[in-house]
Amino acid sequence: MDHGSQSSSTIRRSSEVWKHFRKNTETGKAECLKCDKSLALCGTTTNLWNHAKRAHQVLEEKQPPTCPPNKRRRKKDRVSFTELDFSSREAIYGYLTAVDRLSFKQCARSGFIKQAIKTMGFDPLRTADGVRVDVAKLYRNYLNEMKKDLASRLARGEMFSATADEWTGVGGRKYVNVNLKTIDEKMLCLGLTRIRGRCGAIEVADTLKRTLLLYGVDIDKDIFSMTTDGASVMTKLGKSYISVPFHLLCQAHGLHLAVTDLLYKKKSKSTADSSTELEEIFSQQSIQDDQGSIQSGLSECGDEEDADEEESDGECSAAEVDDDEFEEMDDEAVQAFGLNKEVKLVTKVRAIVRKIRKSELKRNSLLERTEAVLAANAQQFTYLGRELTLLSDVKTRWSSMHTMLDRYLRLAALVNAVLKEHNDFRSTVTEKELKKLTEIKDALTPLKAVTEALSERNISVTQAEVAVNYALQELTSLDTDFSKRCYKSLKKRYEERRDPELVALTGCLSDRRYLDRKSGVFNCNSVSKRMLQQLLDELEDTIKKPSQEGQEEAASSSQEDPATSSAQLTFKEKLYKKMRNVYNSPPKRRRQGLSDEFKRYLGGKELTPSLLQLKALLNTVQPSSAEAERAFSAAGLFVTKVRNRIGDDSLNMLCVIRQRLIADAKSFGQSRPEF
Repeated sequence: MDHGSQSSSTIRRSSEVWKHFRKNTETGKAECLKCDKSLALCGTTTNLWNHAKRAHQVLEEKQPPTCPPNKRRRKKDRVSFTELDFSSREAIYGYLTAVDRLSFKQCARSGFIKQAIKTMGFDPLRTADGVRVDVAKLYRNYLNEMKKDLASRLARGEMFSATADEWTGVGGRKYVNVNLKTIDEKMLCLGLTRIRGRCGAIEVADTLKRTLLLYGVDIDKDIFSMTTDGASVMTKLGKSYISVPFHLLCQAHGLHLAVTDLLYKKKSKSTADSSTELEEIFSQQSIQDDQGSIQSGLSECGDEEDADEEESDGECSAAEVDDDEFEEMDDEAVQAFGLNKEVKLVTKVRAIVRKIRKSELKRNSLLERTEAVLAANAQQFTYLGRELTLLSDVKTRWSSMHTMLDRYLRLAALVNAVLKEHNDFRSTVTEKELKKLTEIKDALTPLKAVTEALSERNISVTQAEVAVNYALQELTSLDTDFSKRCYKSLKKRYEERRDPELVALTGCLSDRRYLDRKSGVFNCNSVSKRMLQQLLDELEDTIKKPSQEGQEEAASSSQEDPATSSAQLTFKEKLYKKMRNVYNSPPKRRRQGLSDEFKRYLGGKELTPSLLQLKALLNTVQPSSAEAERAFSAAGLFVTKVRNRIGDDSLNMLCVIRQRLIADAKSFGQSRPEF
């Protein structure tokens, strides 16, 4: 390879010395173009310059090193401390506790933090209670600002779309989270509210109403739509205990359930009992196989991700079946257990992943082999610049199955080598099985992409339907047995949670020819214009807009002659005026409703202000409850096994402050706030 011929678009600019040398790719040495002498490369070009000067009297100067253009540098125009309005001690402690996740005690005891705060011109606090008081002041400031913002929006007649969900943290404490989305696509996190005792639909409904009333929002008048997951509590909540125009079930959960139906098939209790007996038999054999490794210094370590799995009581899923049990079954036995070949194969991969992750000896062996391959610049073994590691799936975590299979398939050759090295030939995966795993992974790839798309904050229900149709089209093009069953499962789950009238109305207000579209598995051919007009008649009293009757009264009162106002007339004159108005009053015009305006719009007219407001509201409807899941992920950073006694009020204000600071940072173009 001749470095002198490299263009200026390469990652690093070549030294001028390479005009006189070329690199031998086979030996890895530099060869002189004038005397063909080979010189070793030690990471620098110093020895090359010395040879050029001494042997060939080359007097060129070495160029100063240049920084690669793609190297991640700290940008000079990054948001500074003052730009994020960290101009008070309360804001500083709020940043440390909510974004950096330091405890109140750590902020109060850290000498470095005290010195830094003192350098910035503030008096540092010395007690944890003092830090908590400062953070509570910041929370109240944010709370008052949010209340004023919502009050001004309600005064203008705005409505909101909400996402709500229930979460159980460490220690069994249950919380409800509510998020509001405005017509200008602004997300407002209303924090976490604790539910004590029974957590049924009635209790969740009361908690939602109390939380929204705290911010001046009435759930019956000011909420246009609410998106929840498909749990029985949330389904009953939307049907019986809250009255909102639209109640949607999370479509991202539906996609995850489509995968669960195929790869986490549940079994009955009677089947689970027979499965338990087989597990006891094969667990003894598994212990005997691992005795040699234990005697060689093998140390078993727990898998942190295994603790996140949550199975329903009285149910046994395929994730609980040991790999040894499947090895003794033929295909007929697998079908008798209510499972399929894909479940058997995926369970085998899961057992291999957990076996390697829990074995320090096998894990280190795999790491050494991965590093050796990385030395040859094999990019397929890296992820975000680091070497790949095996990850186990979690049944309740979206797209975790795809991640597990993708990681395993990249490292399959190295994993088989590690297993053979430790005489575990039974766990190795054959080429036929690898081909089947590739088919499963390829079928899950579009589902993962659609799940990520549905979790975006600015996606509408029509865009969500386009994404699902595209995923179904991709599954059809794969043309494998698993992709066909995945197609049926996805279609079934999405159809259960789809609101065709809502999708059609949202699409028509953006494109009046939306009903005529026939492309895609899901379209609006079953929705007629009359059905949409009936839906608009039902929404007539829901959409807030100025009353036309009130405007007509105001106009008529303004045109009344002040000389003949009712205050100056006698009773007899008023009586005769009323009698005359029986015949002389003009007929009242019929009030134009949303359905009439929509009919004229379909005929070619422009959108009226009422329809524009309805269009903005429909675009705020969330197809998934991912925003509530983000709030729970943030809460999980604070409620840990070590920090399990954090108070409910402290958890609520930390989540609100964190969401506010991160939102402020993103408004400046950052991923998170920085000093």
